[in-house]
Amino acid sequence: MAVFDRVEAVVKSVAPERLCDECLAGEAGLSLRQQANQHARRLAARPGFERRLGRCAKCGTGKQVTRYS
Repeated sequence: MAVFDRVEAVVKSVAPERLCDECLAGEAGLSLRQQANQHARRLAARPGFERRLGRCAKCGTGKQVTRYS
């Protein structure tokens, strides 16, 4: 499975919860938070996905988060 597809699957699996890039990277098995950031920004341009400031459902930190609704 491609990295983008893994990131998309993780975001969908926790819907409607939000994940920050760091937690998203961990859940998708990525070694770099920047990879999650890059793919999350791509996802945000797709219907049903949203990226904004908010609280991460996993770590509870307030920062940029991604979700699927």
